Amino acid sequence: MHGLRNALTELLDSVEADPSVPRRLARQLGVNKNLAWKAAKIVSTPDAAEALPHVPGRAGLKIFLEAMERAGASTDALRAAREACDAFDTMVELHAGDRGTLELMVGSSFPGGAESPLQEANRKLSFQGNSSTWGVQARVRFGAQFVAPCAEDPTVIDYASIGGLCDFRRLRGDAKWPLSFNVRYDGEGRRKDDVAKPIERSLEGRDGPAFLLDHCTDPLPEIRAVEVPLGTVYELAEGEVGNTAAFSCAFAWFVRREQSVYGNDDEPSVAYNIPLNTPTELATMDLLIHKDVPWELPPRVEVTSRMEIGVGGGSYKQSPYLLPVPPRLEELGPGRDQLGGNEVPRWTEMLGKVCQRLDWNLDDFRVFRMSLRYPPIPTIPSLVVTKPRRG
Repeated sequence: MHGLRNALTELLDSVEADPSVPRRLARQLGVNKNLAWKAAKIVSTPDAAEALPHVPGRAGLKIFLEAMERAGASTDALRAAREACDAFDTMVELHAGDRGTLELMVGSSFPGGAESPLQEANRKLSFQGNSSTWGVQARVRFGAQFVAPCAEDPTVIDYASIGGLCDFRRLRGDAKWPLSFNVRYDGEGRRKDDVAKPIERSLEGRDGPAFLLDHCTDPLPEIRAVEVPLGTVYELAEGEVGNTAAFSCAFAWFVRREQSVYGNDDEPSVAYNIPLNTPTELATMDLLIHKDVPWELPPRVEVTSRMEIGVGGGSYKQSPYLLPVPPRLEELGPGRDQLGGNEVPRWTEMLGKVCQRLDWNLDDFRVFRMSLRYPPIPTIPSLVVTKPRRG
């Protein structure tokens, strides 16, 4: 790719063509604007790997080189460009077999990070394919995790969580889907009952999902409870398809004295995550850590495969697969006005309800946000924080 790029750059220089203005380049060479734009992208894209999707096919390259010859390109530059085109085709055939497979190979190495155009384009294709296969999709999968010292004992923390989906819809009438999984269990897989409580006081002591009712579509579609070994899955039933049956839902719960502030040899860190199993345009999670929790910040980001994990089950691997597709991580500025912008309606209001229920002040938290367009599924993006040792 570097050889082709360099050869085309020298070819354009030989006729004093300016690739920064593709329309002018098209007029100068007498080619269509799309072909001129592709040539301009090849020589101007900072990462050569990301220029790969813009390389024209053999017919397009032939037209472009003939146009350069008519424009007076030097014989040496034309010969070098043709040799570079032949070398590029040989490389494609040898290593990939075809151009589409080569783009997948380059894409899987994540040039430019998760936000590169090539990566996002590949993930969008995956999102569309998964939506068709599973028959469901959502605009946003969102979450928030709160950590604050326990009022009675600051050596342990209280914890709260928000989760939900915006604009979830079926694409197929017989599609059913797990929306919420209510379970608490210890490190050995033993279930702990009556620990998590709903943020909504009206839902305490009742069976069913821990909804934030004011942030759910009214009425919600049929949601049924399915018992599994370690808890209860609340599952969307089959029903109508498309936008007229789309809905949004939010869940929120809390746990008092959830774990120690301090780490040890067995648990030196803690991970807060947002499990992803739904085809989604955007996944976003805020981690809110109270200013009095003495943890090492900022957290680090990990994306773990869930391909080998079942609902309510654990991985058969001690070290799960980590995927090289890190979401964007940013620390939001102080103040409630900085908490929007994640495409979730009334997000700051949602966070405020959790704080009001637990007697917290939202302004006392540092807020870290991770987000990823068209996230791969099934995965668990996590924010991992190292705990201090007890002094």
